[in-house]
Formats: sequence, C-alpha cells, structure tokens
Amino acid sequence: MAHKRKLEELFTNNNYKNIYLCYGENILSWDRVAPFDLIFIFKKNDFSLADIISQLSEKGQGIIPNISENDNISMIKIDKENLKSNQ
Repeated sequence: MAHKRKLEELFTNNNYKNIYLCYGENILSWDRVAPFDLIFIFKKNDFSLADIISQLSEKGQGIIPNISENDNISMIKIDKENLKSNQ
C-alpha cells in the first residue's frame, strides 16, 4: 500500500489524469475501467497474452517482462494485433 500511496502522490503532483492503480486477483480485475492505452507490467506473472490484449484499446500497447531460461530479463511490447517486439 505504501507504493500505491507514493504513486498516487506522484500522479497528483504532476497533474496526471485517468490513471488507475488497483490490486486485484488478476488482470481481468481491471475490466470495469478498461480498455487501456498502456499496460506496463513490472514483474513475472501468469497472465496470458490474450488476457493482456483483451484489456488494450485499439491503439494500446502492453509492455511486459520476458524472463529467459537463464534468467535474462527483457521487455516485450505487444499490441491489439498481437504483434510482439523485444524492447
């Protein structure tokens, strides 16, 4: 909760609007405020790409971690057309 409060303060102080912070069971907990132009996931999880894509707007992008077998971390960008690219 402390991290959430810090982020909310950052958003308020910088006049950022339409940003939602939520802790839920999974990405589908966000259905009530979807679709999103950007979804940024910070840590490895069990969300399917289809679940993330279902929450994106038509021009939205998802940035998600990709952890290889040797624990190298890269970020993958996905969009509504399920196009993937390493970042």
